[in-house]
Amino acid sequence: MLASQLLLSGLLALAATWGFAAAVDAARDGLLILLFGGFWLGIHAFLGFVRLSTRLDREAQLPLLDAADYDNAVQEQIDRAQRVVVKHDD
Repeated sequence: MLASQLLLSGLLALAATWGFAAAVDAARDGLLILLFGGFWLGIHAFLGFVRLSTRLDREAQLPLLDAADYDNAVQEQIDRAQRVVVKHDD
């Protein structure tokens, strides 16, 4: 399945690159392929990051915190750490 997805993605990228080159009458050389190769790799990396982030959020069921909730959570951790240090000093 992964090989077919890669093949389809490569063919779509090649077709889009070829179409762009035809539309603007650009020279079809290695620099054009290098430029669009980097562009398509960047798009794939970004979409992969979004998919991974969404999947991890769904699996972990993490709530979204606003700034006040985050500050409260940090303050609770600080208070808990201070209580542990105080207990050890006694």
